[in-house]
This record gives sequence, C-alpha cells and structure tokens, in this order.
Amino acid sequence: DGTKKELVTVDKSTLAGGIMKYALTTENIEPTDGSAYTTSIPTATNAGTYYVWYYVWGDENHTDTTPACIEVTISKQAPKPDPNAPTGKVTILNTVANTAKKTNHVIWNKSKVKNATNYELNWRTKGAKKWASKTVGNTTVATAAGLSVKGLYEFRVRPKNGSAAGAWSNTVYRYFHTTEKIRLASKSKGAFTMSWKNNPQATSYQVMFSTNWNGAGAANNITTVGKGKTSFTKSGLKSGTTYYVQVREIRKVGNTNYIGNTSIPVAVKVK
Repeated sequence: DGTKKELVTVDKSTLAGGIMKYALTTENIEPTDGSAYTTSIPTATNAGTYYVWYYVWGDENHTDTTPACIEVTISKQAPKPDPNAPTGKVTILNTVANTAKKTNHVIWNKSKVKNATNYELNWRTKGAKKWASKTVGNTTVATAAGLSVKGLYEFRVRPKNGSAAGAWSNTVYRYFHTTEKIRLASKSKGAFTMSWKNNPQATSYQVMFSTNWNGAGAANNITTVGKGKTSFTKSGLKSGTTYYVQVREIRKVGNTNYIGNTSIPVAVKVK
C-alpha cells in the first residue's frame, strides 16, 4: 500500500546481556561487512521478499551470538474492484467442434451477467502458461481457431465492459478429436447396435441418442463404455421410432476428463 513497514517485531523485555543488531538483504546471503548491522529495526515499502539478519551484540559479560535470519514477504495489495466491471458469472454450456476447419465454437449462458458490453474467450493447450484470447460483442458464442487434432484444450469466458473485466466462467476441458467410422452394426426389434473405430488415446466412450434429428436432448441419454470398446447395444426402445445416435471420446489425464468432439448424428429406425 506504499507505506513503510517494520519487517520484524521485537520483544525488548526478553533482551538481556547485550544489544540486538539487524541487517537487511534481498537475497538469502549473510552480510560479511559488520557495518551492515545497526540497532534500527529494518523497514521496507515495496512488495517482495526480504531477509532480516540479526544477532545480539554482547556486553562485557556476554559474547556475541551467531547471526540468524528471518525471511519476510510483503505481498502485493489486491487491486480494487473496477466499479465499471460487469457483475455476475458466465456459464459455458457447450462446445461445437469442426475438425476440418480446426475450430471450436464455445457457447455460454449470460443470463446472470449485468453491465457487459462484450465477452472475452480464452483457450490454451494442456500445460501451457499463456492463453490465446478473442473478444467478441454482447453475444453468447465465440470461435477458437487453429486447434490441433487430438490436442487437449481448456476454455474459459469472462464478461467485459470496455476494458473492465468481470469474473471468469467455469473452465471446460476438451479433447479435439471426433470418433471415426461410426455406423449401425445391426438392429433388431426394439434395439440397435452401433460400432466405431477404436482410438488408443481414448480412455472411454460416451454413446448418446435422441429422437431429434439435431441431437437435442441426447445429453439426457448417455451411456459410457470402457477403453478399447468399439460397439454398444441399446435395447428396450420403441419400435418404428427413429433415433439419432452420437458418439464421443473421453480422454482422462490425471483427475481431469477431456471430452472429445460429439459426432454427427446417425439416424437409426428401430424395428
């Protein structure tokens, strides 16, 4: 906050047999020049890490003690909230990938956000320190471009009012790959079997289906099958009904599930 602060507190009531002396360094290296020590308690103003060296300069009845060190950190003051910044939080709902164009459309809900004029989309690969960034208008979708097939990505969004920024959304994790060679393997009365090409990188697969041609509602009908599986059978369905089936891969890294691209719906009319 710009004010000078004493870096240590001394209980003078415990001192006997000498005088406390101090020296201050910005590296953990003991001063070799005795004149660096004074009786004044060290102070500092700027944020950073400091090393306070001290010892007792003994009187005629006591010897000097060996210098010791205390590490002290002054933290940066948290910035004051910008009164022009948007309030409320964005929630990312979904992403829609286009492998051919190497893009991912990120879709969010902004119903709880107030005072926003534009939105900032961030994305980065797993392990990267820097985020790529794109700013769009007062909308609910933005496109991340230049993605790599089978890459692992993180996405987040925040509202802005000019340059004043609000809070970041939830972070979503995506595996930029679409399951290949999805097809109807067989069907019987009230059932169908789907198959696909195995991807060794996938740790599991999710099979989704809906009665809507665009896949709407498929998130309510998801079955997960394990690593290395290349088929799935769904039974107990209504005869004569057309279902639209989609498959996506999951790649688990550590404790994080990176969700693959959702495939184009395959129409299956059940016998």
